[in-house]
Amino acid sequence: MLYEKAEAAVLVDGSLSRWIKMTAGNRQGDPISPNAFIGLLERIMDGVSEMEDKGVIVQGESIFNLKFADVDLIDKDPGVLQRMLDQLCVDSERFGMFINESKTKSLTFRRTAQTTEPTFNIHGNPIESVTSFIYLGSKISLNNHCSEDIRRRIQLSTVVHASFKTIWNDKSINIEVKIQLLVTCVFCSAICFRDMDNKEGR
Repeated sequence: MLYEKAEAAVLVDGSLSRWIKMTAGNRQGDPISPNAFIGLLERIMDGVSEMEDKGVIVQGESIFNLKFADVDLIDKDPGVLQRMLDQLCVDSERFGMFINESKTKSLTFRRTAQTTEPTFNIHGNPIESVTSFIYLGSKISLNNHCSEDIRRRIQLSTVVHASFKTIWNDKSINIEVKIQLLVTCVFCSAICFRDMDNKEGR
């Protein structure tokens, strides 16, 4: 085993605890951790992948899920989407993993107002329907318009810019350094995927 003889200790206020033999898990930051997660996730998704008539067609390709830190299921038919969710629940539990119902949300993309909203459930428990959510740093809204995401990114960059006020006013720091900070920290916050400032639920 990779960590058969591994031990760990905890440092608290300068004092080191006794050494503890590691019996499970990977070291923090070890690249094997995301690879193991992705490998397991692919097997969990096998049942959904084998379902027929699922997903939406984008440039000739059928897209029915997005997998990153979260799993997103996609379909134009609420009934098919519920069956995909049921299959994912069954397969997840077969591997000892369970979907967090409180963090699971549904969003319906639409161009016009709807009188009824599709509902979905996990083991009979309804999941919350939302009008927007943050995915990989971008705000996704029900009308699939980017205006909300643009406003959010401008707000983020404004907050970051204000946090550097002391540096902007410091005359001992030359203009070249300030420009580098502006591009790296402020402009980047407006155009890059950033989840660190997101306090909203998914």
